[in-house]
Amino acid sequence: MLASYRKSQTGMTIIELLISATIALVILSAAFSLYINSLNTAKDVTLLTRLNNEVSAAMNLISRDLKRAGYCANSTLNECRAMPLLDSTSPPINSPTSADTSLRATLPTVNAFIVEYDISGRAAYPFSPLTDFTNGCALYAYDTPPEGGANIGTPGKLDSATSIAGGAILDERHGFWLDGDVIKVFTGSTSAATVASHSCAASSAWQAITDRNAVTVTALNFTYSPASLSTSTSGGVTYNDFSPASVTITITACSTQQKYSSQTGANRCGPLDQRFSQTLTETVYLPNFPERLS
Repeated sequence: MLASYRKSQTGMTIIELLISATIALVILSAAFSLYINSLNTAKDVTLLTRLNNEVSAAMNLISRDLKRAGYCANSTLNECRAMPLLDSTSPPINSPTSADTSLRATLPTVNAFIVEYDISGRAAYPFSPLTDFTNGCALYAYDTPPEGGANIGTPGKLDSATSIAGGAILDERHGFWLDGDVIKVFTGSTSAATVASHSCAASSAWQAITDRNAVTVTALNFTYSPASLSTSTSGGVTYNDFSPASVTITITACSTQQKYSSQTGANRCGPLDQRFSQTLTETVYLPNFPERLS
């Protein structure tokens, strides 16, 4: 009786224990592998989302501001009247010549607002001399409201360090610049006594709009296309077909990986097979540009 009871309490054999342990290890390994894969996927999604948000936000800011380039608030001034003539050069030219007057007389007069412009007595357009588009740099200007009251800027005049109400400084010069791997915006002068240099060079007038800890911008390109004028004939009537100037913006960036953050350029984003990159392109039309056809 006692021997039979002891025999029923002998438990599992060593073989059974080894089999059980092996099965448990396989299950735990599979669960751990699934957990690690989930973490990596979540990390990748986070990197891609941050990259997309940073690049999209930068593109939106640049494109929206560029659309204002050349805007002049005082339409009663000769120098601020809507684009009278066209230019095939880049950047735009703002100095009318006698050739412009003779060209004006040869343009078709039907549906052509261009010929309604009186070029006589035209002064230099105040917002185009600063215009420049190159790879990594865009410089331009436009009238910025509020203007027209006491102690604030003058419509139709380029303000670069004008004191306005509340002690603020109005600077109507603008720009975007790729400084290394960070996109920066030109914020202008900080005092009426000190006028910031409007150039793509390091200064306190430039502020970052992308976070290099999140994204590394490897390219920022501005491709300028001048305005164009073509003619078409319908029913014996000649029409002018006008296309405004435009700038195509291209941003290329990759997600910065912290363990490679001490590197430079695209190397901050890790090896090629581990890198998340994005290229975003947008074309912006510049209807405020005063240009002439050479």
